[in-house]
Amino acid sequence: MQLSPQAFKKMYNLRFLKFHDSGISSYFYGTYNSKVHFSNGLSDLSGKLRSLIWHGFPLRALPSNFIPKSLVELNLRDCNLERLWEGTMPAPNLKLLILGGCKRLTNIPDLSDAPLLEVIDLSLCRSLLDFPKLAQHLKNLYSLDLCGCVSLRSLPKLFNLNPSQCTKLNLENCSKLEIFPEIWETMQGLQILELSGTAIKELPDSIENLNGLNNLYLRRCKNLEELPSSICNLTSLQYLDLSDCSNLEILPDNLGNLKSLNELSIDRTAISQLPSTMMHLNELDLLSCSGCRGLRFTHSSDFPCSLRYLDLSDCNLKEIPEDICHLSLLEDLELSGNDFESLPKSMMQLSNLEDLKVNNCNMLQSLTELPLSLDLLSASDCKQLRSILLDASELVKTEFVFTNCPNLEEIAVGNILATVEGYEGELYPFSIFYPGSEVPGWFRYKSNESSIKFRMACHDLLQGSILCAVIEFEEYRFNANDGDELYVDCSWTFSDGDESNLLADEFSDGDESDLLAGLGSCTLIAAWSFGTLIDSDHVALWYCKVLDRRVLKSEFTNFSVEFWLSEDSPNCRVKSCGVRPITKIPNEDYEVKYAEPIKISGVTIEDIGETSGKRSRTSNDRREEEGFNVGEDEEEEDGDDDVKKMKMASPSPLCRGKREGLEKEKGIGGKEEIECVGEDEEEEDSDDDVKKMKMASPPPLCRGKREGLEKEKGIGGKEEIEWCDFGGFGV
Repeated sequence: MQLSPQAFKKMYNLRFLKFHDSGISSYFYGTYNSKVHFSNGLSDLSGKLRSLIWHGFPLRALPSNFIPKSLVELNLRDCNLERLWEGTMPAPNLKLLILGGCKRLTNIPDLSDAPLLEVIDLSLCRSLLDFPKLAQHLKNLYSLDLCGCVSLRSLPKLFNLNPSQCTKLNLENCSKLEIFPEIWETMQGLQILELSGTAIKELPDSIENLNGLNNLYLRRCKNLEELPSSICNLTSLQYLDLSDCSNLEILPDNLGNLKSLNELSIDRTAISQLPSTMMHLNELDLLSCSGCRGLRFTHSSDFPCSLRYLDLSDCNLKEIPEDICHLSLLEDLELSGNDFESLPKSMMQLSNLEDLKVNNCNMLQSLTELPLSLDLLSASDCKQLRSILLDASELVKTEFVFTNCPNLEEIAVGNILATVEGYEGELYPFSIFYPGSEVPGWFRYKSNESSIKFRMACHDLLQGSILCAVIEFEEYRFNANDGDELYVDCSWTFSDGDESNLLADEFSDGDESDLLAGLGSCTLIAAWSFGTLIDSDHVALWYCKVLDRRVLKSEFTNFSVEFWLSEDSPNCRVKSCGVRPITKIPNEDYEVKYAEPIKISGVTIEDIGETSGKRSRTSNDRREEEGFNVGEDEEEEDGDDDVKKMKMASPSPLCRGKREGLEKEKGIGGKEEIECVGEDEEEEDSDDDVKKMKMASPPPLCRGKREGLEKEKGIGGKEEIEWCDFGGFGV
């Protein structure tokens, strides 16, 4: 788009001018090609202009005759600008100055005639050499962003900033900034100070004058060797991040004075000992010491008992202290990459612990008594791990991850699977991922492909299904982006045989669905396991709970489940799968029965979850209703046409009396058994050998509600009336 220098000359009353585009800007990629061009520059802009937003402004300076006396917002992000204007220019109404990503900008003019400035954004102005002295009249400035100004070497004295108004100062990645200026007076308003990635060697003692500071970021300050003791006078400080300050060896002895400190990160520093006063940090929730390989950790009592998250990964720890139970509020404990052989028995007393990670602990040989509160136990790449002696009956809601544990004994995983198999309580979402190549034998429906189809009566007693997928890995290396993970997902389709009556559900990104809840997907490799190499088959097993009552209050009989991986890679695939439906015994809130007898090593467990006073149905009584398919481990028997075999998987509580049309002859072996569940009503037919059950007609389909799923509402921007908006031409 070509514009003449006089393109806006006759727009005398122009107040709003905006060029924008939906394309990707140089802010992220460092390149910019403007779609708007001026053959001979721009000569005229209205003096009444209040908002000028021109991303990718194509010229090197604003018109020399432009006087921004009415300008409130100037936003020229990601452009070729080298300077704004020459000398001092009156901008009495200017509040927002946004020049981020202007990589050719070397300086900005004197701002003494812009007293109302509130925001200055010069982030990623890589050529910016200096910053003008901020005169004391900038009383409204609350945000100054100089992030990524890699050529900036110094700052003016900060006493010129309004002590009560300025709330944020961002100097992140100003890699040539070596000296942080003195703070000559109290700055109660400054809440966030970002100094990460700078070259500063020390902080001034006057840092204590920032007595309103909440967040102090000093990540990757490689030259920083110590902190002044005066920093501990910042009684409002809540977050202190010293991660990757590789030359920082000690923390101030009076660290315990930071009474409001909530999070402390010292990852990959040279700190070898924590100050004794740390135990007085009664508000500290998070302590991260990952990669502090010289850290001496002998007593948990050195830590404040308020901790909820503790990261001691890659700290070269030979043992975990027995008194770790002192940290009774712990919810998340990260111990990966250490050299201990076992965990102390006192871990059992951490009754609030939900997540425990011991990945890549090459000396770990066994996992014994662990807290019953666990939601996640991750022990990937533990090459010596052999035994797991856990009370798995109390861990039925736990996610177990044993990726790349080649020496893990089959019986160790078998103990967990057997517990799931025979568990009589209410099942919660759980999962387990372990080395293996077969779907467990007790799965009712199996397939040697990545999908499975089966027929089954669907009724009110169906709680959900245990799902299984065998994943084939061949020299697979996990190299995902931040936040990504490898997981196996699935989709369900329900029908009654009529293609016009389908109910389909697809899990997306592991979210809960309208139809099924719990673990819609099973995590195989978490985001923190970047670089993990897998070269053997693994089994993923997890539980999905029925949520949508349409599935239960219907006559669906045809089911289809398809499994897939979140990453499309030639080095991993789903090679087989299985489904195990689970039903609930009527009038018993916390008992579970499987839809079929369970077989382990050829032995049939006739009744898992049998209640007192009720007889177990024989395997013959558990046959499917006529017209239903059977699983791999059963074949329909030919026999007398007068004999009908029927399998009822925990009949619906709606069942009352007889069900007409279904007859049952005396069972093989002379036994005749019928259980009538619900109201326990039973009517005798004239023929004593025939019993009938009648069922109340199913209620109309009802739309299920998604439990626990929140719909995130977008935050809309301000509604603007754009008098001159050139969409699509800015970038």
